[in-house]
Amino acid sequence: MTEIAKIISGWPVIIQGALGSALFWISLKTLNWLLRVIAVIWSKLSQNARREKKRAELIFHKQIRGQDPIGYLHCIYRALGYLSQALAWTISGMMFSGYLEVFYIVGLFGGLIYVFKAMRWIVPPYKIHDTEEGRWRKIKELETELNGEASKETNAILSRIGSTVDKRN
Repeated sequence: MTEIAKIISGWPVIIQGALGSALFWISLKTLNWLLRVIAVIWSKLSQNARREKKRAELIFHKQIRGQDPIGYLHCIYRALGYLSQALAWTISGMMFSGYLEVFYIVGLFGGLIYVFKAMRWIVPPYKIHDTEEGRWRKIKELETELNGEASKETNAILSRIGSTVDKRN
């Protein structure tokens, strides 16, 4: 590296300036490209996380609050998947910590993230609507966001609940 610096220092000043400008331009373009790639990846991850959160909320309102055993099994299955990923991150961090201490910290941090993801499936942090109609309206809203339209079952239940409420008034 010092040999290259000696060779370049022997060149005329104008060529050194042009070379410096070219290196700066290349590094600027490379950094710009890298930031665009990171922004696209981050956007995709954020969209996936939002969809997963909405799907978990839909399962909570439709199946867990409806006392459906399949909903409970689904939540346990998803939580165990995240807990196994947390365990894998933690064990990997411990295994590679002998090479670099930072691997231990990264492994524990990755494991902690997946433990929190698992907790979202076991202890859902969602608001519970007071009425049955409010619950099914929320289900319809979530199904429309995720699938483009609400299911026939949801629409039928909402119309049945709506007619029951109208009869009471």
